[in-house]
Amino acid sequence: MNHCEFTNIDRMLLSQYNNLFAKMNYKKIYFSVFILFFSAACFSQQKNPAKAGNPVMPIIKDGVYFTFEDIKKNQPNLVLENLYKSMYDSTFTLWQWAHTANLYYIDKSGTRKALNRDSIWGFSEDGTPYICLNQFFHKINTVGSISLFIEFYPLIRDPLSLVLTDSKGNSEERILDFENGNTGSYELTYFNSILVRDSALYNQFNAIKKERTKRKKMYVFLEKYNEIHPMFKN
Repeated sequence: MNHCEFTNIDRMLLSQYNNLFAKMNYKKIYFSVFILFFSAACFSQQKNPAKAGNPVMPIIKDGVYFTFEDIKKNQPNLVLENLYKSMYDSTFTLWQWAHTANLYYIDKSGTRKALNRDSIWGFSEDGTPYICLNQFFHKINTVGSISLFIEFYPLIRDPLSLVLTDSKGNSEERILDFENGNTGSYELTYFNSILVRDSALYNQFNAIKKERTKRKKMYVFLEKYNEIHPMFKN
């Protein structure tokens, strides 16, 4: 191979490298523009939840609620800063605190005090409330004037522990009436006893003749009721 042939090959490789580099830069610019546009769209959706395709839900403040009246007023009795888990665990979530064997909090004087599960209504974390029934916390999946949750009791392997549990257990879909704090089965009779407060929806729902169709339409009318009758009155 003479010097001239080597120079031509070298120039050809250099030209290919420049073309490749230009394409890579073009892709980087295109990708950067795409990321910028996508980020702006996401930011816009965060500012307006309705644009994100999610219903605007009532904001339930995070914390522990002693009574139903407290959560109805949206005033937690204890917040995360008031809670105590253990001397070895200073960083934890409300959910983690609620699922420890013994519950503690720090009062205004700085004294650690025990808290019985039966003495609290529940807690809320990231706007999602959990109701305490029979010393277990049950997540409220549909939040509104008519709320829905699954009352679930796992099989406990260790009778002295509330933490080590089996995935199997007993469960039932339940209604929480946010008007008075009562709970009942998610079935036609109890649902109708709440829906009757809105005569138009009640008459529309009970105009459906087939019971099977009524059951299928329950959730649709639940959503309609919640939309007309918000949890927190302005």
